[in-house]
Amino acid sequence: GLQKTRISTPARATRFLHSVFEVVKGLVNTYGRPLADLEPILKDRFHGHPERAAWYARLLLQRGEKTKAEELLERAVGSGGSAWESYEKLAELRLEDLQFEQARDIFLRFPWFTNPPPGQRVSMASHADTAASRLFFLGRPQDAAQIFRFAADSNTGSSSQYVSSQRLAMIEGDYLTAAQWAAVRSQRYNSRYG
Repeated sequence: GLQKTRISTPARATRFLHSVFEVVKGLVNTYGRPLADLEPILKDRFHGHPERAAWYARLLLQRGEKTKAEELLERAVGSGGSAWESYEKLAELRLEDLQFEQARDIFLRFPWFTNPPPGQRVSMASHADTAASRLFFLGRPQDAAQIFRFAADSNTGSSSQYVSSQRLAMIEGDYLTAAQWAAVRSQRYNSRYG
């Protein structure tokens, strides 16, 4: 693994890498490098990596280049890529502009919701719950319902499945079922929020 003492520059840490994007994320998340230090790497390398767009968009947004960030994310989402971060970030930008239906439609384009890869059903349910919860708590329950359904129907036994099932029942006005899902979740996951 990478050692803090050996990393003098991001370019040095990634000089032989073309596909292991976790090193780039680690430079920011683990080693505390400013995202701006990674601009040469993000600009000139890792093209085609599914996570590059979201990270480069973060850098562009930090510099106030929202239009460029949106264009980059729209291309990534438009290509049907599998990096959740691109969908999440683009939808987040739409929510900031109060474009709720557009945000919902961006979330709905995430390919895992309709065809999760083997072994990724829990991650899919988590992403669906996260996306739907954003819309739900912004007062858009009908927009959220369609996305909650992916997690609720995941059959994973995950907290995301339970909370999505609970919120769907609330949206439908079935408060007894909502309370039952809350009880299951609170017992299984020791959740004080139920």
